[in-house]
Amino acid sequence: MATLVLIATITTLSGFFEDPVVMNLGGPRKVTATITQEGDSYEIEVRLIPVKSFDNAMNRRLSADKAYLYARQALMRQLGGSKNQSMELRGVETLRSDLVDNRYVLTIRVPRGSVKLTNAQTKKATPKKDELEASVWTIKAKQDYLETLTSIKAVLGEEAPRFQTDLDSYYESVALSEEKCRTRLETLAKEIKADKWLLSIEAEELLHSVAAFEKDYLDCLRTEVQKAESDHAIQGDEK
Repeated sequence: MATLVLIATITTLSGFFEDPVVMNLGGPRKVTATITQEGDSYEIEVRLIPVKSFDNAMNRRLSADKAYLYARQALMRQLGGSKNQSMELRGVETLRSDLVDNRYVLTIRVPRGSVKLTNAQTKKATPKKDELEASVWTIKAKQDYLETLTSIKAVLGEEAPRFQTDLDSYYESVALSEEKCRTRLETLAKEIKADKWLLSIEAEELLHSVAAFEKDYLDCLRTEVQKAESDHAIQGDEK
């Protein structure tokens, strides 16, 4: 019950402002955010240097993921959230997602009543080192790469081939998925090695995370191929 009171207090005291709030979040992507209150909603516009290292579709997805995270950070800062709190948003609507003057621009609308701040102590588990570490107060080069790796994981998971009935087509899809995985992660690793913002120990940790994910993903694909071959053999016996 105490947590609910705290949420209501923060939202009520810090959730009202008349003029647009502009924030320079900085970091390697030169992030800026503008928050405007429109009736019962917040409109948040984020501008950042877009991701350019991958194919167009992947670049756009990664840029959008980063911009959405920074929109959350900006709103949390405006509402007075602390490092020990997390924020829940519902009913988020994307109003704009585009490239403008060499910047990726994302504008979202958030119903004011859907915003909830909760204490971090209520989390069930402590994030692992290779998981996304998003701070309200700083945007560092290491965090930017962790965000990229997190988004690549999500995209590869969405693109992972599913066996239907044609084993040859499935083999081709798996080979393509393996190639995409290696190409994307090799590109990310090259950027990490060349980045002057990173400390050597940070670069080592990131490269370890990239290599560990590549191994896990390829192992998972091989397991799925073996399962598909087994299922295909069973289907053949039944015929």
